[in-house]
Amino acid sequence: MLLYIAIFALLSVSLLSSCAKDDGKAKELPLLKHNYSKSKHTASQVFGFDYATTPKGIYNVVNKEPTKFTVNVYIADNEGCKFTYTKDKDGDHEEDFTKTQSFTAYLSGRNELLKLQCKGEQSNIDYKIVAYANGAEYDNIGNLSYLVESGNI
Repeated sequence: MLLYIAIFALLSVSLLSSCAKDDGKAKELPLLKHNYSKSKHTASQVFGFDYATTPKGIYNVVNKEPTKFTVNVYIADNEGCKFTYTKDKDGDHEEDFTKTQSFTAYLSGRNELLKLQCKGEQSNIDYKIVAYANGAEYDNIGNLSYLVESGNI
């Protein structure tokens, strides 16, 4: 009898785990461009999708129904850096932040989801971005430092 219960339990667990299969793989949120200016002591990065490789069903604010992204940005060791994102469907309002934040964002008309700018010679930031849209997860983990970007380190 105990053998039958063990077999039943094993089959039940096996069946449930196969039904709840989730590959758990997030896609990378692409870094579209990065830049620095020695004269202005700034470094920047832009995250989003290039037009040719934008995932199916993802639309920017120029489209009639832009895609809503739920975004979580985790920030550590921020010195002189800020993120900017498009806050509304019309693309009219942008919002800046410097600390860990969760928000709704839309792709700008240039398919940009987030812009990161660091200003000052000692500016630097460590971050993790997790964005959700249409049932998919897009992640990016990294850092930005003016000194590293400019080659002064």
